[in-house]
Amino acid sequence: MISGMQNLYFDTLCDLVGWTYDADLHAPLVPKVPLPRAAARRLAQHRRKLLVCHDMMGGYTAEDRSVDGGSAETGFTLHATAAVDIFVYFSHHRITVPPVQWTNLAHRNGALSLGTIIFEWKEAVPDLMRFMYGEPGVALLSEPADKPRSLPPLDFTVCDRIVALTEALQLDGWLLNIEVPLPGGPAQARDLAVLVGYLTTALHRSRTTSPHRPVLIWYDAVTADNGHLAWQDGVTPRNARFLDVASAVFTNYTWTPDHLQTTTAGAAAVPSVQARRHEVFTGIDVFGRNMHGGGGADGTHVAQRCITAAGTSTALFAPGWVYENAPQRDAWMDVEAALWAPFLEAFDNPDNGHWVADDEGQFNTYFSTAFGSLFALDGEIRSTRPWVNHSLQTPLPLSLFTDRNHVRLDTSAAYFGGSCLTLASDFALRLPFVPAQLHDDTIGWIVYRPINESSSVDVTMTVSIFDRELGGTRKLHTSTVDSSPVQLKHGWQLARLPLREAGAQCSLLEITICATGDVRLGQLALHRPSLAAAPIEFIDLPSRQDFALLSAQFPPGTPALVVSRKTGELERVVVQDVGDAVEGDSELSIEWHPFWKSLSY
Repeated sequence: MISGMQNLYFDTLCDLVGWTYDADLHAPLVPKVPLPRAAARRLAQHRRKLLVCHDMMGGYTAEDRSVDGGSAETGFTLHATAAVDIFVYFSHHRITVPPVQWTNLAHRNGALSLGTIIFEWKEAVPDLMRFMYGEPGVALLSEPADKPRSLPPLDFTVCDRIVALTEALQLDGWLLNIEVPLPGGPAQARDLAVLVGYLTTALHRSRTTSPHRPVLIWYDAVTADNGHLAWQDGVTPRNARFLDVASAVFTNYTWTPDHLQTTTAGAAAVPSVQARRHEVFTGIDVFGRNMHGGGGADGTHVAQRCITAAGTSTALFAPGWVYENAPQRDAWMDVEAALWAPFLEAFDNPDNGHWVADDEGQFNTYFSTAFGSLFALDGEIRSTRPWVNHSLQTPLPLSLFTDRNHVRLDTSAAYFGGSCLTLASDFALRLPFVPAQLHDDTIGWIVYRPINESSSVDVTMTVSIFDRELGGTRKLHTSTVDSSPVQLKHGWQLARLPLREAGAQCSLLEITICATGDVRLGQLALHRPSLAAAPIEFIDLPSRQDFALLSAQFPPGTPALVVSRKTGELERVVVQDVGDAVEGDSELSIEWHPFWKSLSY
């Protein structure tokens, strides 16, 4: 139920060391959407990747502070999440834990979600010394500057606490940003490389349930040779040591095209660096501060073309620029399209933008964004109160940017949540998936509604299954919906496509949707009836007795949704909680939807 829990961050390392995890109290801070195994395999591939570092308005905005989201008239989200491999939540607190709703969104799109550990400005130096040497390191700062000083031995206590925090909250890792000179000079720089290696290894070995081991990404600021604050804007002999000991490097963004080519060529001469070229994330600042191309909608793609030519991965910093610089808050999605459409073209990686099914081979999207001025259930608008919650955003196609004349996000209607997709007549919407395990009972499932409800529209869904072989791609199977759609409530229609003859493992699965008239798309799913009830079935449960009869059919922990008839407010509950909710409020109407497991939070 709505917990009122605030997302977690720490302003000092003492706060972190003194923090104790309580499994009951802190349960709302643990992501409920797991990273699929197929996504973990994809992340392990040697290919150019995209990291997005979300730094907006100082972090932890009103909508991000609470695990339950907020109620802004217009919220911000990432609609191009399908292209993202790693999401980093950034703020200027010492330890930034990514808000759980952003992690749920990242996982649903097959991306890692990282927090930030940052030491910046001179006030951070005592905490940096504590990070490396414990209290003896802090005491060293009080000694006279003219007195010979030797560094104490490394103390890994804080590193171990970071690992414990990672395990407790099931986090995917951290961005480590040290932007103060090391007072201990070259000796401390050598110690820092050891410490970074220790933390990276400890995170890799941590006990999390994710199929992808937690990572530590180093930000290019302090050098490994002498500990100076000297951004390299690439991998050079002065910072290559940190790539050796960390999971990856996020470079600073004040590079020039010539510098980028030089550093990339220099890195290629080092075998260990060349082998990890795709773990070098070249930075782009969307605000354009000292940035080649000038950032923004006009320049971000200019910088990306240089990175694509260099062959490294990309770190896109502060894409919230589209929200902060929109002429009006409700116009920010137009600015977003102006930024992402040319950027994706410049990124030019056909392996990005794929959707991913869960570990049971199921997939579900309602084409809902993370905010809305309405909330719909089963195609019926149940609430017109503004809401923001990234846990409720479902996968969206990159066609919103690459084919904007034919595919648009419609926030005036929805089948579930706050939006749906509009598809222009006769346009073929292609939706690629990562390698998937299909099952004999898998059904393709699409819910749609003609925009002109008085007209008759035919919608076809084609599922193509491929097996990639050396030298080409071989199509194994194609199926097309050919049955009459099922008429649902409020003008929505359901078309189903059994895939029983499709086979098992495939290298690529692509769904194509086309209509003979303009339509709204409310849901797309790969559904296995043997695992859950049909995703369109909602059951009103007006009493605890009725709930008890139904809940026995489903395992504990299956999500449901509660709508207050009195206020219209929405609450999420699970099986073991619903009875208490009903007993406490006779004005509640319980909507039962086991297929919402993919929307748990």
